[in-house]
Amino acid sequence: MSKITVRPAESAGLAPIAAIYADAVHTSVATFYIEEPAHAYWQAKLDSTAVGDHFMVASSPSRRFRCGATESGQQCTAPQARLH
Repeated sequence: MSKITVRPAESAGLAPIAAIYADAVHTSVATFYIEEPAHAYWQAKLDSTAVGDHFMVASSPSRRFRCGATESGQQCTAPQARLH
C-alpha cells in the first residue's frame, strides 16, 4: 500500500486540480457548478489568506490517488490517467 502525502497546493499543481474538479462538474452531482471554473478561480483560492481558506492536495508515489481540498470540500480521483 502506498503512503499518501498531504501538503499545501502549489501553482504548478493547479492544472491537475482543475482537471479533477472539471470531471466532477461534468460527470457528477458533487458540485453545484455547471461550468468548470477558470484558472483564475484556482489561483485566487491558492493565493487567499482568508480565515478558513486552506488549499491542500494529497498524492501517493504510485500516483493512483490524487485529491485536492479547499474550505468548501474535496475532490479526489483515481487513477492518475484522468489528470492528463
